[in-house]
Amino acid sequence: MSFFTEAQVKEYNENGYIVIRGLLTAEEVCQTRDEMKRIIDKWYDNFEQTGEEGSAWEEIVNRDPAVKRGELTPGSRYRAVRRLYRMAARKEEFFVRQAKHEKLVDACQKLIGNDIRLLQSMALLKPPGTAEKRWHQDNAYFRLTPLDIMGCWIAIDRTFLENGCMHVVSKSHHAGVAQHKVPEWAREDQGGMLYSLADAPESAEVTALPMEPGDALLFHGALKHFTPPNKSNCDRYAVQYHYAAAHCQPTVCPIDMENSVQATGGSGDDDKRHAAFDCDPCVEPQFWFFRKAEMTVVGEEQGGVYV
Repeated sequence: MSFFTEAQVKEYNENGYIVIRGLLTAEEVCQTRDEMKRIIDKWYDNFEQTGEEGSAWEEIVNRDPAVKRGELTPGSRYRAVRRLYRMAARKEEFFVRQAKHEKLVDACQKLIGNDIRLLQSMALLKPPGTAEKRWHQDNAYFRLTPLDIMGCWIAIDRTFLENGCMHVVSKSHHAGVAQHKVPEWAREDQGGMLYSLADAPESAEVTALPMEPGDALLFHGALKHFTPPNKSNCDRYAVQYHYAAAHCQPTVCPIDMENSVQATGGSGDDDKRHAAFDCDPCVEPQFWFFRKAEMTVVGEEQGGVYV
């Protein structure tokens, strides 16, 4: 069945995004919140028994770094968590099914291609007092070509200006991915997560997108976007999926390429150096996992272990 109209395709292609009202029903929203909390409870029960906690990309539950450093004492275990990561890859069946929601699959196929892989599944928890997510474009992290990538950000709570709703720069995807860098003031353990646009947009360019629970923002992989701090007393839960056409391929980090050349005894191609990442210091070790697809959503696989 077709859900996504030609008018919506045109709007997305022109502006780089579109808001789909009521993608999830009220029941599906409640189920999503319950599943998020179930995963957190299961992880925390194990953590409290063992005291073991891996790196961010190794754990399905990512706690606030300030909580991990003992600098912040949250009111509950749920408010200690900032992200659930790669739920589909970890066989959390609820999120596997949700990532294959028939309306999302229909939109994906009309916007980026018939063969689709899930690049990333995440749940984003933004309790009161949480800082901004800095301005960025997602393909600065994914670094795939061609740029047939679509994000889907689903509000689980009502999102508004005070609790950190999504903000975008309409039509910014047409210019491609701009320079990103790590702020000079970033802590050593923050660098990768603060990698963001070198120049933030002017306020006149920005559109705020308040959303109701169940609404979904579909957005292009080169759209500039950010969420401000949560200055309210309300939580702001969201789920985010990223999809890529199966023909996408990762660009080559010069460091990775050089290591590969040394390992194989090849000479390397200087013309590939245009793919140089613009981060200094290098944050590539923190980003490799953003490019490993979690599963095939529909169609055929074409790209090996990445997309």
